[in-house]
Amino acid sequence: MNTELFTKQIPKLFRQMYQGLEQYDAYAIKRAAHNLKDSCCYLELDDVAQVCRDVETSANKGLEGQADVALLIQKLERAFSIEILK
Repeated sequence: MNTELFTKQIPKLFRQMYQGLEQYDAYAIKRAAHNLKDSCCYLELDDVAQVCRDVETSANKGLEGQADVALLIQKLERAFSIEILK
């Protein structure tokens, strides 16, 4: 995977997660987090991949805890910000 392609995918995947929240679509959130996790694993961004796993797990439980899922997505954004600054 090309890191430039990965960088271009990030905003799209976050949009999909937030749209999933707005539309109560746990599957969309899970799918976007899973795709992001796979890319992170490939690029050895282990800390970020773990937060992706957390988002996936939470979305698997459904959106009854929607606030929790939203907080995890925000945590994921922060993890990316930290990784980019390294």
